[in-house]
Amino acid sequence: MNANWTHDPGFMAILALTFAIGAGFIYGTLRNRRLQEHYLQVITPAILSYARHPSARRLGTSGYHIIATNVRPPFKKIDVLIYLQPRELSVYWLFNLLRGRGDRVFIQMMLQRSPKVDVLAGPKVTPPSNSNLSWKQFPSPWEGPLFATKKLTAAQEDRLRALAQQMPDLEQLSIQHTSPHLNIITSANFLKSPKTAQNTFRALAQVAGAFL
Repeated sequence: MNANWTHDPGFMAILALTFAIGAGFIYGTLRNRRLQEHYLQVITPAILSYARHPSARRLGTSGYHIIATNVRPPFKKIDVLIYLQPRELSVYWLFNLLRGRGDRVFIQMMLQRSPKVDVLAGPKVTPPSNSNLSWKQFPSPWEGPLFATKKLTAAQEDRLRALAQQMPDLEQLSIQHTSPHLNIITSANFLKSPKTAQNTFRALAQVAGAFL
């Protein structure tokens, strides 16, 4: 065996790459665990404003799933999925960063009753092709179109604009009478602090109230 194998550039490159991947995995795992706890601590008081005893389940290092069933009007159930980017997979994480992808939050709020109008908003939303409803496009406070089954009232427009101030980078909003719900897909930017989270949930409650 060649005693100078440690001076082989190819071997040293493989060794350095292995070290970098291992270090990235450890850093990403620890970073995600810290973010998990931060997001949970930030969003819990906001959920407790509308629910008692929400249950939270850790999803490895990928996020949290929070469910609250004992909630007060206008909600019937609150279901929140916090999804963290896979920072432990450095290459995949960097690829997502280049695509503008960050941590995301999926919020499903089941409503006490059916909304007066169905609404879809977001950069890539389109009305369902198999729907028997008549969808029309209206001005949106977010990037992309807003579709609704009838013209919104001034109060409804005001509430959506207020929500847009709390969630400017919204990916999708859905308010529909089928399994009456208010669903949101957005970045985790509103989870900067308990105050921003509570303001956002208050805005969501006001949106729900305006559409019921």
